[in-house]
Amino acid sequence: MAEPEPNDFDFAAELAAFAGYVGAQDLHRAARKVVHKLSMLDPAPRGLFGTRYFFHEQMEQFTGGPQPFFLDTSSQRAVRAATLIAGVNRARLSMSDLAAVRLRKMILDNLKPDRDIRQIEHEFRGYIHLRQRFSNVRFADLEGAGKFDLLCMSGDTEVEVECKTISEDTGNPIKNEMVVNLSQTFLSAMRKRLPIDESGIFSLQFKGEPGAAKSVLQEFKAAMSSRLVGRTESADATIDFLPRPSWTQAAETMPPNALQNLVRNDPDVGEAHCITRIAGKTFALALKTTKANTLAQRVVRVLKDAADQLSGERSSLVWLHFVGFAEQELRSVAEFSMNGDGGGLNALVAEAISPGASPKDRSHVNRVRFTGEPAGLERRSTTTETSIVQVTSLGGFAYDVPNPLAKKPLPSALEF
Repeated sequence: MAEPEPNDFDFAAELAAFAGYVGAQDLHRAARKVVHKLSMLDPAPRGLFGTRYFFHEQMEQFTGGPQPFFLDTSSQRAVRAATLIAGVNRARLSMSDLAAVRLRKMILDNLKPDRDIRQIEHEFRGYIHLRQRFSNVRFADLEGAGKFDLLCMSGDTEVEVECKTISEDTGNPIKNEMVVNLSQTFLSAMRKRLPIDESGIFSLQFKGEPGAAKSVLQEFKAAMSSRLVGRTESADATIDFLPRPSWTQAAETMPPNALQNLVRNDPDVGEAHCITRIAGKTFALALKTTKANTLAQRVVRVLKDAADQLSGERSSLVWLHFVGFAEQELRSVAEFSMNGDGGGLNALVAEAISPGASPKDRSHVNRVRFTGEPAGLERRSTTTETSIVQVTSLGGFAYDVPNPLAKKPLPSALEF
C-alpha cells in the first residue's frame, strides 16, 4: 500500500493543505490535549498505548519539532502520518461539499483522547491502495450513497468495500485505558512510599466487569497508600500481596532483561501487568478477572456487521485490520489458517458469512481481507517521465479468505 504519487508529493504543501482543511487551531488543540495526557505518564504505562496516539505525537513533531514541516522518510511513524494526511487531501478533491464537511467532523471526533484515529487511518490506507486498482474510488457513506465505506469503480464494474478495525481492546475484559491508569497509580504510589518491605506481586482481582469498575482507581490508590497486610477488600476489587523474596536475591545477580523475564514468567503475574524496582526490591502489579477474552466472538460480530452494511447489490470486500497487533502475530494466525482444516481466520469467516451460520444471506461478500500493523517501511525505485524517484511506503502482510459461495465473484482482472 504505497503513498500517493511520489512525483506530486510536496510534504510541506500537503501538511499545510491538511491543516487548512481540518483547521490548524483545532488540530493543535487535539494534539496538545493528547500529548499533555501522555506527558503525565511514566514511560512504561505510556508504552501500553502502543500506536494508538501515533498521529497526535507525529503532528506535534511535524509542527513543533526541531524541523517543522519536514518529513523524515526513515521514520515509520512519520511516513504513516504523512500517508494519512495525503490520503485525506486526495480524497477530498473529488468529494462533494457535504462529504468534505462530514469527513472533517469525523477526523476531529477521532482525534479525541478517548477515540482511535487508527480506524480512519485504515479507511484511507484502503482508499490509497484501491485507487491504484480501480479508476474511481468514492467514500460512499460520506456521500450518502450507502452505509459502507468505499465504492470502487472500473468501467461497468462496481465493488463495495467496508473497512473495520480490531484493536487491543476488542474482546479484552480489562481495557487498555484501565491497565494504563492502574499502572500509573501503582508506580506513583510505590515511589511515594513502599506499602510493603519485600519484593512481590500486588494481585488485583476485579469482582465484576472491569469496565464497569469506575471507582477502582480510587480504591486502589487508597489501598496502596496504607500499610498492606495480606488481603485488602474494596467494593470493586480484592488486592492480595504475594511475597517473592527470591526476586530480591535474583536482582543482585541478574541483568535487567533477565529479571524482567523472571517476573513475567511467574504464573501469578499474568498478561496485564506493570513491573518496577525500587529500593532494591522488585514489585509487579497483576490485574485479573474471571471474565473471558471474547476476541474471536467479537471478530465474528464485526464481520457480520460489516457484511450487513454493504448493499448486497454488488461484489463486496470486507477488510478487517488489526491495530495494536504485531504483524508477525497475524502471520502466525494466517499460517495456522492455511493448514487446510478450515480453522483460524477461515473458521471466523465461515461463521460470519457462510449460509449455514445464519439465516441472513451474506453471499454478496466476495472475500474477507485481514491485515495487521506493518512491521516496517518498504523502499523501491519508480520511474517518472523525467526521473527515477525513491518511494517509501508502508507495506504489510495481507491474508485473504475468499467466499466460494459468493453470488457475484470479482472478475480476475480486478483481483486486488
